[in-house]
Amino acid sequence: MKRARLGVPLAIVVVVATLAFGAMPASASAWGTTPIHTFKYTVKGVTITVPTGCFLTHYINGKGRQVNYANVGTDCAGPGYWWGGFCNYQFIYEFRNLSGFTYGSKYSPVYSSCKYNTYHHFDFSESGLFEVGKACVVFVVGGVRRATQCHNILY
Repeated sequence: MKRARLGVPLAIVVVVATLAFGAMPASASAWGTTPIHTFKYTVKGVTITVPTGCFLTHYINGKGRQVNYANVGTDCAGPGYWWGGFCNYQFIYEFRNLSGFTYGSKYSPVYSSCKYNTYHHFDFSESGLFEVGKACVVFVVGGVRRATQCHNILY
């Protein structure tokens, strides 16, 4: 059976379009989600088990290397919806360069209330341009990093 060879013609179309219309600035606006894996932790002597069905969701707004703001939170469905929620949680926003070095961090407060659908808004409007690399949110429960979700920051 013969395979179609679309690689070369497609590459030519991309090059011609780029030359004809010019390179467009990259958009930093994006959203993504990652599962929070099952874990146990203790609050005031009570052991809490986080079941499957919870996710860390992250939206970033900006253009190029400028990041305006990020909205982060957790969402739970199925078994994760019916339990007591995350207690003593925090979000850490990290900026990492191409070598993986974290050169900037911003911390939310530690929330002592217990919620399964959480939310925090990070404002970066006064921060200027960020390095090429990654913008990541880390979800921390009881002082332990439980999930991380990242977006690339391009030129």
